[in-house]
Amino acid sequence: MSKCFIIRDEQTIGPFSLDDLKDQATDGRLLRTDFIDFANGGFPRIADSMDDFTFPSLASEQDPPEGLIRPVLDLEDPDTFLTRGLYYSRLGEFELAILYFDDVIDAYDSAELVHASRGFCHEMLGNNASAISDFSKQIELEPDNPDPYMRRSHLSLLQEDIEQSLSDAVEACRLGPEHSASHVSLALVYAHLEDNKQAAEAFAAAIKFDPKNHVAYACRGIFLNDLAEHGKALRDLNIAIEIDPTNSWYYEKRGWACAGEDDFEGAIADFNKSMELGPSTAELFNGRGCALELLERYEDAITDQTEAIRLVPDYAEAYYDRHVCYLAIGKTELAETDEAKALELGYEDE
Repeated sequence: MSKCFIIRDEQTIGPFSLDDLKDQATDGRLLRTDFIDFANGGFPRIADSMDDFTFPSLASEQDPPEGLIRPVLDLEDPDTFLTRGLYYSRLGEFELAILYFDDVIDAYDSAELVHASRGFCHEMLGNNASAISDFSKQIELEPDNPDPYMRRSHLSLLQEDIEQSLSDAVEACRLGPEHSASHVSLALVYAHLEDNKQAAEAFAAAIKFDPKNHVAYACRGIFLNDLAEHGKALRDLNIAIEIDPTNSWYYEKRGWACAGEDDFEGAIADFNKSMELGPSTAELFNGRGCALELLERYEDAITDQTEAIRLVPDYAEAYYDRHVCYLAIGKTELAETDEAKALELGYEDE
């Protein structure tokens, strides 16, 4: 049986079996700052336990202290590279994780896990074609697993390959009829196709099979907001935020739903919260600018719209929105310049 050690406060504790480690995690004895090291070249069957047990070591932000005597890891053993790849992936160091996965991809006897893990890293980096390639290989290796179909469906939708996206989403739901995330993927494809009835049914199925799936609530909220059903959108986005209150994207989308209900103060509060939790994007600045504009706070709105343009110089909507504010305060020449720029960039007044 594989043995592992806990490294805590410059001390090595153990060895423990995998079952011992799971027990410690379950009853709270395993700390987030612990680093888990594995004897004999790593943990040879990490795939078998990842679904029901996540090693805190893989989410730790620190390596063991330098100079610490540690169990020797065999650098020729593929499991060592896999473990390190998973570790850096959990830290968000996706490029570094990919290097480890590249080293092990041809040697590891459970290559489906490596392709899945590397595909995830590519997806996080926006390397959609590479991610699709890895998930396609994962499908070849385990054709009855709904997860890679679901992930490839999402990426194919981003790539505008709608036929492939729909096919994969349908297959994911067939293989995992109670797999909530697969129904979300199917709903997103139907929403893209403007098949609102099918999209609504798929979202409902996703929530039925996992009432805590905050992604399903958030995506349905966005879908409803696009249909101008702002009140229902707010209901779903409120639930998503209640389940996951740290997701900056949810606050941004709720901000737009608030604006749809003419709650511009609420919209500004949500845009502010989104900026606090995540990156301050051009879309957020322009969204907040629009809410400020509708509250007739034109100078503040212009400040936000100017920042949006600084971040994305070809942001046509921001130029047009700023032109409206300049008109409102009597700066006609600046307004005309911004309007001309917006039209040059392809803005179409709805």
